[in-house]
This record gives sequence, structure tokens and C-alpha cells, in this order.
Amino acid sequence: MPALPFPPRHRAARLSLPLLCLAWPLLAAAAPPPSTPPSTPASPPAAPTLDQAIAAQRAALAAESPAATPMGQALVESIRLSELRLCGPLREDRVDCIVRLESGLGGAYQTYRFQRRDGAWILLPLADLAPPAPSRTQAQALLRADLLLRAPRLDDTEQRGRYERAAASLIVSALEGCELDRDEGRVSCDVGMRLPEGDDQATLRFVPQADGTWRLDPPR
Repeated sequence: MPALPFPPRHRAARLSLPLLCLAWPLLAAAAPPPSTPPSTPASPPAAPTLDQAIAAQRAALAAESPAATPMGQALVESIRLSELRLCGPLREDRVDCIVRLESGLGGAYQTYRFQRRDGAWILLPLADLAPPAPSRTQAQALLRADLLLRAPRLDDTEQRGRYERAAASLIVSALEGCELDRDEGRVSCDVGMRLPEGDDQATLRFVPQADGTWRLDPPR
């Protein structure tokens, strides 16, 4: 007689398996649904959208006192926010953004500071704000990539070697004094660099991109 796949004390359980198979759909239907873990609440956005920035600017203009003359008031009312180029990192509930303003007299870039309050963004009435700028790590990566791109184009072997060594070891030690070009939206910064041949410093320009990254602008 062939051996049973179960010990004798489990024969009843073995014989009842067909019945359990038949009853399984009913048991599964009657079982309570598996519990789902509670969802993690979504983090608040780190910066306003263009529409939110426009709404914040309009609310700020509406809250200001009327201009002294009808012409001045018409000029104030003609100012509109047309572009939200780039926003810096969120610090607590505030973020600085490079925006473009248009009016009857033309357009210009400016730095706006927005604050998140009660689930909405408001515009803070601040002037002469330093613009958002790349971090030292970002500037260093841009400079190394630029040197690596330029090195093969050099005919002088010694100079090409210096570029290649700098591309591998350049360190941005300081990035300060950043200013916004109001006409073109570029950001100029004083950058301190540590190179194999020694320390250096230069004023470099960075172009903010719509996706939140930066591009190094070649010097003129």
C-alpha cells in the first residue's frame, strides 16, 4: 500500500481538501477585504505655479493704495506677471522666484518672494531681493562639464592638459554677490575656484531654465 502523503492524524484534513477547494470561493467572498495602510499626506508644493503667482501679484496690487494720478493708476494696473522662470529652494514657508513683468512701458525680470499661507501663495512686499542662484555644487558641476567640453577643441597640448586636469579637480569654494540681469533674466555671481594651478576668481553668468536647472552662460 503506498504511503500517504500525510501522517494518520491528518487523514481527515487530507480527505476534506476537495470540500475546502469547493468552498474556497465562498470563504474568500465572505472574508473582510484586506486593510490598506493609511496614505501619507502629500507634501505642500515647494513653489507657486504661474497661475498662482499671477493671482498673488494681482491680489497684492489690489491691496495697494491707488496711485496719485489716473495715469499712474492705469500704469500700475497694466503690470502683469508673464513668466515664472525659476524658483529657489523653499525655506520654511517662503520661496524666492525670478519672474518677468510686462507693462505698457516694456518688460523686465525681477525677484519676487512668495509665502505659503493657509494653503495659498501670497506675494510679500519686499524690494531689492537677491535672486535665486545655483548652489556651489551645481556651479561646480557646470564648470567641470564646460571645461571637459572645451578641452578637445584646443590645439595646444599643454593647455588642453590643464583644462582636463581642471575638469577633474576644480572645486567651487565660494559663490556670492549674485545679481539679476533685468533685461535677459541671467544671474551673475562672483565665483571662487580652486584649481590645480592655484586659486582663481571670476564673475560668471548662469541662465535659469524652466525645469529648475541652470546653464552656464559663456563669457562675452
